[in-house]
Amino acid sequence: MAKQALDAVFDEENKKMEIILRQYAAEWKRFDELKELGAYNDHWVVARTEKEARTEASGIFSCKEMNEFQLAQDPDVLDNWFSSGLFPLTVLGWPDDTDDLKAFYPTSVLETGHDILFFLVARLVMLGFKLGGDVPFRKVYLHPVIRDAHGRKMSKSLGNVIDPLEVINGITLEGLQKRLEEGNLDPTELEVVEDGQRKDFPNGIPECGADALRFALVSYTTQSDKINLDIQRVVVGYQQWCNKLWNVVLMHLCCLAAAGFSPY
Repeated sequence: MAKQALDAVFDEENKKMEIILRQYAAEWKRFDELKELGAYNDHWVVARTEKEARTEASGIFSCKEMNEFQLAQDPDVLDNWFSSGLFPLTVLGWPDDTDDLKAFYPTSVLETGHDILFFLVARLVMLGFKLGGDVPFRKVYLHPVIRDAHGRKMSKSLGNVIDPLEVINGITLEGLQKRLEEGNLDPTELEVVEDGQRKDFPNGIPECGADALRFALVSYTTQSDKINLDIQRVVVGYQQWCNKLWNVVLMHLCCLAAAGFSPY
C-alpha cells in the first residue's frame, strides 16, 4: 500500500497525483516510517467479534501470554482519518460499482494544511487505493497553517481559535469569553484561557473588515508556511491602511469632480 502511494507521486511513468507546492513532496517519502509500526503494533489483532479476536491472538501469543492479559476493544476505530478516507467513496455509492463512482472517482483536489500531509493525506491515499483501486484525488493543494500570535496551533482545548467573523465584525472581550464559557473546556483550563484572552485582547477585537483580514493573510503567505496571526498588530494595521487608501481614492474623486470631470 505504501509503495502504491509513493509511486503515485514519484513514478513518472505511472504518476497519478500532484502535490502542490512541490517542496512538500519530500514529506511523502516518510512512508519508510510505516515499516517501523510493527514494533509498536505487536499487541493488536483485527477481528469482527471477540471470539475471532481470541482465535487470532492465540496464533500470535503463547498460552502463558494469553493468560496474562485481557482483550479490550479499541473504542475509537472509526476515527477522523478513517472516516475521511471513506467519504469520497461512500458518497458515490461504494462498495457498489455505481455510475457516480465511475464518473467522479478519483475526485479532483484535496485542500488541507501542510502539517498533516503524512499523518492524514498519506492514509487517505492508501485507503483509496485499497478500497477504490485508485488515488482518491488527483491534486493535493497545501496551504499554510494559521496559528495564534504566540505561534501555538489553534485548538479548542487551548481556547485560542479565532473566528474570522469576529475579526471582520469585531467583538468585545466579554463576547470572546462568553463563547469560551459555552464550550466544553474544563473549569481549570477555562480560567487559564480567559486570562490569556484578557492579556491578548484587553479591549476585545476591533472591527477590521474583510479586506483587511484578506490582505493580512496574503501578506503572511509570502513570508512563511506558518502564519502566527497577530490580530492586534497586523490585521488592525492593515485595516488602518485600507482606510487611508480609501480616503485617498475619495479625495482623488472629489478633486476630479471639483475640476468638472466625471469619475464615471
